[in-house]
This record gives sequence, C-alpha cells and structure tokens, in this order.
Amino acid sequence: MTDLVLNIVKSCEAKKMRKMVTAGFYDRSELALWLFEVIGQQYDGMKQWSRTLANEAFPKTCTEKTIEFWESLYGVEPNGSLTIEDRKQVMFSERLQRPPINPKRIKDILSALTGFQVEVTEDIPSYTFRVEITLTGDTKNLNQVNAYLNKIKPAHLTAEVVYGGNRHRSLNAFTHEELGEYTNHLLETGNLTNLREPQQESEG
Repeated sequence: MTDLVLNIVKSCEAKKMRKMVTAGFYDRSELALWLFEVIGQQYDGMKQWSRTLANEAFPKTCTEKTIEFWESLYGVEPNGSLTIEDRKQVMFSERLQRPPINPKRIKDILSALTGFQVEVTEDIPSYTFRVEITLTGDTKNLNQVNAYLNKIKPAHLTAEVVYGGNRHRSLNAFTHEELGEYTNHLLETGNLTNLREPQQESEG
C-alpha cells in the first residue's frame, strides 16, 4: 500500500471499494483515490444516518431532529431553552397525566357530548375505528364531534364517523304489535328506551 493510499483513503466504505478493483491498479492515481474517498464518505454518512433513524421512531430516544414532532403529538409547547432531556421529561409528564383512551371511553365521552347513543367498532388490522351516532333529537353539538374526536383519539388511528337513526337490529327487541303503535319517523329517530311507553303525535 502506497503512502498516497494511506494519506487519502480514510473512509471505511472507500477502503472496501478499493478492494473490489484490481489490486494496486489505482494506488498511484490521486484522482481515482479521491473519488473512492469522496464516494465512500457519502456511504459512511448514509450508514450512520440509517443507524440513528430507528431512534427517531420513539420519543424516549429521539433527538433534536424529531423532538418537535413528538411534542406536537403530546400537545407540548416546544421550549428551545431546555435541554433535550428536559424537553423529553416535560413530554413524558404530559403523557402520564392522560388516562388511556379505549373504545369505551370514546363512547362515553361522545355520548356525553352529544346526548345520543354511540357505538364504537374497532378494525385493528387497518388501524381504524368506526363511530356510529344514533340521532334522536337536537343536533346542536354534532359540529364538535370530529374536532373533539381528533383531540382524544390515539394519533395512529383513523376514525370514521357515521350518523343515522335506529337500525333494524335495534328494533328486533320489539313485537310487531308494539312497533305498530308508532310512525316510521318515530321509529327512525326516537329513543328506543322510551318506545315501550306509546307516544301520541299531536293533532294538526
């Protein structure tokens, strides 16, 4: 190995590339050796980048490159005056203050918000869930559903919200005689828990 090679070729990947060509063929060519070195440094950088990329996928091991992304997910205001570790601590504290959000909690929260019957169905393989809201009265709070749902749902899940009246399976618990006491409109939009008590429509 010549002094020229020792002085120029420092990159690990450049050294590997040099071994892939005819031994000694380029050892006296300064231009060729610099080409090996420059290209090798690029590969060295890519390998180092790929090793650290996995760390960015988790808030505990993320760096300055992605911490603002994780802070936004947890609703934390970025504070550049803090160290990276202090910023992570603030983020973890915020996470611990939040109770886990599961389908039942989503159902309870949206039921309280809208006053309507809500059902939540998960589709775990596709990372989605379906929210079905049965409309039975005043709809003044429905414009808040999507915004509130996006606030409380896990960030990696996508939600589909469907609005409707009583579905056929909800009416299966009633006999034909019982259902015959109501209009189609009442069966579609009425509160099923109250249908056992016949309601008379006002005469026009």
